[in-house]
Amino acid sequence: MAAKQLKAAGTLSLTLTDRAVPGPMALDFVLNYSQKAVLEYDFATAQTNLAVSDGSITAPKAIFVELRAGTLDLKWDTNNDSVPTRLSMDADPVPTERAKILLFTPVGTARTLYLSSVAGFKADIWLLQ
Repeated sequence: MAAKQLKAAGTLSLTLTDRAVPGPMALDFVLNYSQKAVLEYDFATAQTNLAVSDGSITAPKAIFVELRAGTLDLKWDTNNDSVPTRLSMDADPVPTERAKILLFTPVGTARTLYLSSVAGFKADIWLLQ
């Protein structure tokens, strides 16, 4: 199968204090991949340590998570002491932009991402290898 590319381009600009403004930082990257899986999650109840997998992609180079509803915790292990990365769409009013995160590495790693939620959630997850 021919390689495909994931490209992201942007600039990070922020103000640290009223007087400290670092120069903008380019955030450009290109990632080649040959396999893709798009997983759709729609749970009405809590989930604990749900492994993200489609069965065929074992070492993803990139994982893109887009949360459509609810609150979602992301972890690389099932250890309860690990601090998760949390995405949330539970603000009032509901945000107009969906919560998103892109995790990537130039070399695929055989790791599993785990999802947990205290209530239901809706999310789309792309795995690229």
